[in-house]
Parts: sequence; structure tokens; C-alpha cells
Amino acid sequence: MPEPIVDQPVVDAATEPPHPARIPWRGISVALGIAFGLMVAALGVYAVTLQPLGGQVRRGYAIDPGQVVAGTNLTSPSVEAPSPQPPEPVPPGLRSWSVSNAGAGSVFALGAADCSDDVCPVLLRSSDDGTSWNAVQTFNNADTSSARGDFVPSVQPDRAITQTRFLDPQRGYVFGGDLWLTRDRGQTFSRMPHVGQTVLDVAVDAPRNTVAVLASDGCVQGTCTGPIYLSLIKPSDNSVSGVTASLVPTIAVSAGSLVLSHGKVFVQVSGSPTGPFDAYAVKGGALVPMKGPTACRGTGIGALTGVAGARGLYAVCAPVAAGDRTSYTVIRSDNDGGSWAVASVGALVLPAIGQVSLAAPDPSVLVAASGGPRGDVGFVPKGYAALVRSDNAGRTFSPPTTPPTSATGFDDVIATDDSRLYAIPRTTSGYWTSDDDATTWRYVDPAVEKR
Repeated sequence: MPEPIVDQPVVDAATEPPHPARIPWRGISVALGIAFGLMVAALGVYAVTLQPLGGQVRRGYAIDPGQVVAGTNLTSPSVEAPSPQPPEPVPPGLRSWSVSNAGAGSVFALGAADCSDDVCPVLLRSSDDGTSWNAVQTFNNADTSSARGDFVPSVQPDRAITQTRFLDPQRGYVFGGDLWLTRDRGQTFSRMPHVGQTVLDVAVDAPRNTVAVLASDGCVQGTCTGPIYLSLIKPSDNSVSGVTASLVPTIAVSAGSLVLSHGKVFVQVSGSPTGPFDAYAVKGGALVPMKGPTACRGTGIGALTGVAGARGLYAVCAPVAAGDRTSYTVIRSDNDGGSWAVASVGALVLPAIGQVSLAAPDPSVLVAASGGPRGDVGFVPKGYAALVRSDNAGRTFSPPTTPPTSATGFDDVIATDDSRLYAIPRTTSGYWTSDDDATTWRYVDPAVEKR
């Protein structure tokens, strides 16, 4: 068992005891009462610091696999569930946040629409691969205080909804601080009590009937200090109450993500869109740090992604900034991160406008994009592409024949198990999709597609 990380006691600058003074006898009982009260309060604060979740969970210690943790949202007041809503036309100008391909021609998209003087998360559904769309659920009660404008932090308030993941056309999740479940194509949703204060990511593996949930405590103003909890559940579960593995991050986390690859689970956390990064593999109920090859020069592993429908991982490391662009070392693993091979050093060059995201629709095809995750506004410099592709396993990169365009880059790029790709612009409506290994791309705007 690793050495526990225990919070250091807080030292008050004024700890030197005062010089002795005469205390009237009638004041002794009052003084003793005050001293006892202060001692109890101090012990209470120290206990809360070490055990923010109660029970036997202590900050800095691994949590036993399967242990039930009484986290913030397991006991929080109930939140009114959105009522069933008939399908409606897509709100004009809806800005895409997240896209999920549920298979069998069903695609779901979550975005922001104008709602009186605020914005509202709206879930869209297409049953014909994005040809026609309807709005199926508007989340009027979600917290959108950190989801206005171009800057939408990955770490959201406890009741926020900014992302969606679907297992199949019937079952899916929306999350972004909060976590909700549907089993009827988005017509109705139930709130899922969960471990941890804030949900960071959800990943689904329909063939293996597995859902992974990443959550954290200690989250405020877009960053989390942990502990961070990984929970593996079944699609039939109505809550997230057990912990598979946990860690106390070494950095203040501004984003956390999950990668499910060939039955293995990986966790990545980042301190900012440009790093530092830490990646972990789940082994024996623990989150074990992943180490890159010597070509990474001691930097963390970033933009971790799996190969769609096959065993394999890609990632980047050792960024080198040069003016308005950044080059990266691309690495690849065929044994679940046990060892890494260097695909290229400096061949991947992207505009320096945010975090890099990778997607691998095929073992030899790798797509890379920059711009996310919904950070401060930046623009793609003239003459550069915010999305490039490699058809030789990351050795060289070039823009697609028909490239997707976005003046501010891409929030994310995603590959599905059927090798379809999605690129989500950072500050505009709609999304881009490709079904030929990123060679050509087609723009889809649900607000103007045929209904």
C-alpha cells in the first residue's frame, strides 16, 4: 500500500503563548469553558480536513474497491426532474457542446440555447444519422452560471449539464457536474446520486455493458483538488455509490477525462488546456501513473485516446512552443500503456490555441485537433490547420482533403467504434463529421437540417 498523503496541519502565525497574567478566580470557569470550546472546534476542523466524506474515507488514502462512499450528492437535496416533453424543432442558433453516436442511426447532441435572459442545455436527437433533428429535452433547472459565452470550463458547478453519452438509442446520460439517466431515448430523465461533489466525465462501453464515472471533491471556480473517484457501474444501476479506485491528484485539476479501450480503463487529468497532464491506468483496484518513453523528457502524457474497435493507445507529450504554434511528440502503445513506442518527434504541429485532442478511427489513422476544452478565446493563425490527420500511425501529418473549419479551433474530436468521426467546433453551432478516416468532412447544423 502506498504511503498515505496526510494534510499538513495549519499553523497559525500567532502561536507563541502569551505571558502569564493574573486571572480572577471568578473568571476561571469562563476561561476553561472558552478553551474547551476552542479545542472541540479545532478538533472538528481537523477531522473534517482528514475525512471530508465521513465514515472511513480519509483524504490521501486509497479507497477500498467497492466501498460505498457517502459523497456530497448521495445526501444532497432532491432536484426537480425535467418533465416529459414532446419533440420540438431545434432552437435556432443552438451551440453544440457534445455529440454522442448511439448506433442504429441514432445520434444525440447536447448544446446551449437562448432561454429568456439565460442559456439552457437542450438535448437533440436524430434517428437518421444527423439528416433530421428534434429537441427532446430542455433542462431549465440546470446551473448554467459557468456555461455562458465562449468560455465554458470543463469543471462545472454541481447542478450543471454540458455533456452527453449514450450506450444505445434508448439508454444514455447527461452530465457536467450533475448526472442524469434516461432509458427512453431522452423523453424522461432521472437524477443519479453519485460519489463525489462534481462529475468530471462519463464513458460508456456498450459491448461490455460497462459505464465509467469520474468524479471529484474539492471543486470550486473551475478547478478540483480531489480526492478523485473512479466508479464502474452497470447501465441498470440507478446511482453511483461504490468506488473502484481513487487518488489525490498532484495538480489542481481543471479537466478530467476517461478512456475505455479494449476493456481497460484509463484516467487523465490536466491542470490547464496546455498542461501539466497526468495519466493513470486502473490496475488491481488502484490508479497507477503511466510513464512515457524517454523521448517525452519527463513530461506528462496528454491527449490519451484509444483506437476505435481495436487494442491500442495514442498520446502526445513533450510540447515545444514556437510563437503561435506548438509541436508534439506522438507516442503509441499496443499493450495498454505497459510500454510506448515513439511515432514521431515534432511532426505534429498545431496552433497554440488550447488543449490537443486525438482520435484514432483505425490503428494506422490518427486525427489531432487543438482548441479545447472550451477555454479562453483564441484564433487559428492564417496558414495553419486546427485539425490534421495521419495515415501512417502518427509518423507524419497533413490537413484533410476536405478539412473541417473553425476560426477558434475544435473543442474535441471523437472516433466511434464504427470508425465515424466527429469534430466539435469550440465557439460555433453544429459539428463536423467524417466517415472516410478523416479524409473529407461534412458540416452538420441541427438547427438548419431537414426536420
